[in-house]
Amino acid sequence: MRCRGRRQRCSVRRSRCGGHGWSPCSTWPRAPWTWRSCCARALALRLDGNVAVSANGAKRVEDFYALGRGSVQVIHNGVPIAESTVVGPAPASRPNGEIVIGCVGRLDAVKGQDVLIDALPRLPGMRARLVGAGAEEAALRARATSLGVADRVELTGWTDQVSEQLRDVDIYCQPSRYETLGLALIEAMGHGLPCVASATGGVPELLDGGRCGRLVPVGDSAALAKAISRLASDPAAREQLGQRARKRTLAAFTADRMAARYESLWARVLAAPRPGGCGRTRRSPDRAGSGAVLRSLIGDRPQNVDPGRANRRQ
Repeated sequence: MRCRGRRQRCSVRRSRCGGHGWSPCSTWPRAPWTWRSCCARALALRLDGNVAVSANGAKRVEDFYALGRGSVQVIHNGVPIAESTVVGPAPASRPNGEIVIGCVGRLDAVKGQDVLIDALPRLPGMRARLVGAGAEEAALRARATSLGVADRVELTGWTDQVSEQLRDVDIYCQPSRYETLGLALIEAMGHGLPCVASATGGVPELLDGGRCGRLVPVGDSAALAKAISRLASDPAAREQLGQRARKRTLAAFTADRMAARYESLWARVLAAPRPGGCGRTRRSPDRAGSGAVLRSLIGDRPQNVDPGRANRRQ
């Protein structure tokens, strides 16, 4: 994201945030160095601020573009959260105490829904609900059929009512092969759901090293099944993890906290512009003004988890 702020009459010069799509933080350990990469590095070196949404993402961008350690600031993504968003699992209300495993995200190889389907044969009495749409839908259906678990895999398709889909979920699963941070996972944590996720990218950071959720190796369906099975057999552990996850989300991953940190960054950039940067400061720092601009982007949204975009993530 680059912004000059002229329309808002504030002198924020330029900052850069990594966008979705190709990036050095992709599934591959080393993306090809291209002319675009050279241009991006040249620009990054002149910007007043470079921002990543996780420490892992910041490190990989710094390394790939040779920016120097500590040159990219971490500002975590956040979601609006309200007290009413907590959802509690209720397996006793289902036939035979069936456990429902939720997974939200576009149906794409990088999101790893196939790993969850591969784990299902080891999880009798459990059902997977995949919320989202994407190019891998047919392949996932075929995989479920070949493994004999098609009757226990529910593909909801695209929906903007993700909260409703999570309302009766017992365990949330994010088996992604890479996530810079994982907004869908943050939203599930905000719902107070116990989470099992791949230890990739910024996910360990999000789950506080495993204290707020179970971490498993990337692409390991056996380890995923084992972690889910242990939680399924221990309601007290599920409750405890869900409470920890929600508490961590409220403390570190809310939209208000994210907005405050960007406001602080903008104020610092305005107060001490980088010599030789891309722009020129035209007026004195206006912290209140820049903050109002940012708050206007999220202030009119209802203070509730808004996971309507979660199943269209990345």
